[in-house]
Amino acid sequence: DSLTDQISSVNKQTILVARVGGYSDEIIKSISAKIIAQGKSVVEIDAGSHKTSSHLGLSDICAGNVDFGDVIQRQANTNFALVPWGRKPKMDIYSQNIKTLVSALGELFNSVIIDVGNAGLASSLPAFANLDATVILVIDNKTQYETVKAIKNDIFTLGLNNIFIVSSFPNRAEVA
Repeated sequence: DSLTDQISSVNKQTILVARVGGYSDEIIKSISAKIIAQGKSVVEIDAGSHKTSSHLGLSDICAGNVDFGDVIQRQANTNFALVPWGRKPKMDIYSQNIKTLVSALGELFNSVIIDVGNAGLASSLPAFANLDATVILVIDNKTQYETVKAIKNDIFTLGLNNIFIVSSFPNRAEVA
């Protein structure tokens, strides 16, 4: 909880959540809930599930097919919004629309939380290179130290230098 307290206390921020065998969903929900409980706004972006749907989303923005406003699913009378994966099965991680969207959402919401899915250079994490963001790397109790070290180095290579490593277990998350 100290991590979510620390992160939720910041007024404006972008958070990237990547996982190595951990359960990132609970951590994202916890951070979002604490931010909203403080009367602040949050938008979550699905940049890692690869689950297509009938809703427009990030993969469609990357393809340049839609306007930014078309992908934001805002909950009525709440401080929460979501940008889903979208209709396209793949996301162009080199699309400049990604950082433009994140920047625009950062102007509209106190916090932008991006679920990048699995960590590493083969993930969507490189799409957010050099972004002014906090990275939360979620691991589980089976993650090897050498794996964490290599992924941290990959993250640093992307110009993302503010990293928290969090252990995640079903129904429980704590700072590692």
